[in-house]
Amino acid sequence: ITGQYHAHHTNVEVQIIVDIDTITNTDEGGVADLVGYGPICMDLADDIISTAHQAWRRRLITEPITGDLISRDPRRRRYDGPLATYIRTRDQRCRRPYCECRVRDIDHITEWQNGGPTTAENAQGLCKRSHTLKHQPGWTVKANPDGGTTRTAPTGHTYTSRPPQLRE
Repeated sequence: ITGQYHAHHTNVEVQIIVDIDTITNTDEGGVADLVGYGPICMDLADDIISTAHQAWRRRLITEPITGDLISRDPRRRRYDGPLATYIRTRDQRCRRPYCECRVRDIDHITEWQNGGPTTAENAQGLCKRSHTLKHQPGWTVKANPDGGTTRTAPTGHTYTSRPPQLRE
C-alpha cells in the first residue's frame, strides 16, 4: 500500500489536542484528545509521542472554558498542509529577486535551528537553486516588517523582495 519495502518507514502525523491548563501544569491529571479517536489520559499521550520512531510534535491548544481551538504550535519544522498551500499561493514564484521560477521549497527566513517559527510570516517560497544559494557562505536573509525579505550577498549588495499582489 505504501510503496515501500517496510511499512515502518512510513511517516505518520498524530494530532493530540490539549487545553492550555494541562500544558502549563495548572490542571493535574489533564486529558488530551487524540484526533479521530477521542479522549485519552496524558500518560498515554506521552507514551504515544515517546515510542514513535520519528515524531513531530504540534500542539493544538484549546481555551479551557469553551474548548475552542485558540492556537496551533508553530514548532514543527516542515511547512505542510494548508499552511504550505497558503504560502505557495501567496508567493506564486520564487521570492529571490529577479527569479521567476516555480516555488519548489518553502523555507524559513529565520532558520528553524536558530529559533525561527514555522509560520507564514517566517516563510518564503523558493526554487531549488535559490534555496541552495541562500545557504552558501556570505549570504543572509532577513524578514522586513512589511512582509518582504532583504537578501545580502557576499559582496554586501542588498536585494529586497515582497510577495506579489494577487489583485490590483
